[in-house]
Amino acid sequence: MTNTTLYYLFSTIAQVLAAISALLAVFTHFKINEIREFLVGDGKATFERMKLKESGYDLQTEYKKYLDRLRDSIGRKSILGILQVIQVLAKYEEDRGKTIETNPRGLRYLENGFNYRMLQIKKIKSLTKKSLIFAFIAIFVALISLIFVENIKDMCALKLIIIVAIIILTSLSMRSTILGIYEGLKEQKDV
Repeated sequence: MTNTTLYYLFSTIAQVLAAISALLAVFTHFKINEIREFLVGDGKATFERMKLKESGYDLQTEYKKYLDRLRDSIGRKSILGILQVIQVLAKYEEDRGKTIETNPRGLRYLENGFNYRMLQIKKIKSLTKKSLIFAFIAIFVALISLIFVENIKDMCALKLIIIVAIIILTSLSMRSTILGIYEGLKEQKDV
């Protein structure tokens, strides 16, 4: 390999990974916000049903406390706060003898969907972090190698090790990117 080939190889890898990482960060940001807005919407719908004291939403004890907590959580867009109230309502529904089998679109269903979407957010974040870490390391190795092209051009073993390391890191980054995008796009029934 000539110096020019190595310069192009290392600089192209760094540029492409940086571009893909930026696109992944944008996708992650918008997808997570979309899911969060959907969850806040679930909280708003639950709040309206609680205000109307619809069947299953009319807690016998501490009704006002949970209604206020839900209203505040919606205002702050606190997903965990909304989930806590939904869990209380689902437990109340279960205590009244209703299960997901007997009431398939009830509060237990809502709680399960909420938990699923929160897990989806967690997976997307985790895969994005992995992808960015692998990409950053690959970019770093490529840029450092770019600086020392003159020194490594005749060292076949070192050159091979660097290229293989960059390929492995790039592959791991791409794998995490693809899995993260897949996780963000799968089973979007209501989102």
